[in-house]
Amino acid sequence: IVLNFAFLKFSNLAHGGLALAFSISGILNMLVAMWLLRRKLNGINGRGIVISFMKSLIASVIMGFGTYLAYRFSRQILQPFFTGRMLDLIVVGLGVVTGILLFLVAAYLLKMQELKLVASMVKRRGKGSKQA
Repeated sequence: IVLNFAFLKFSNLAHGGLALAFSISGILNMLVAMWLLRRKLNGINGRGIVISFMKSLIASVIMGFGTYLAYRFSRQILQPFFTGRMLDLIVVGLGVVTGILLFLVAAYLLKMQELKLVASMVKRRGKGSKQA
């Protein structure tokens, strides 16, 4: 709350300041939680967590860049054919699909364990629904 107020009152970031404050708050909460878990569990796999974080960061940067490009190019290409809310809806939809696909491809290429975990959960859920 203090960071939110500080960024709103003393910076020109406007709503971007709120996003930054929430991000900083989330990172601090994660660090405190990791510290508490490390003490309670007598150690955690910090190296594995950092590697997983870096892979997620790389995949997220690729996704963000690709989504931005999809937004820019699809808006330019589709503007002669669509206007208003329809144009916005199509452009956002293309951006979302592009972002999801790019993140999944990057996660696969980076061999992220979390992707394998989600895939196995989806497979198990699919098998369970066929038996019912």
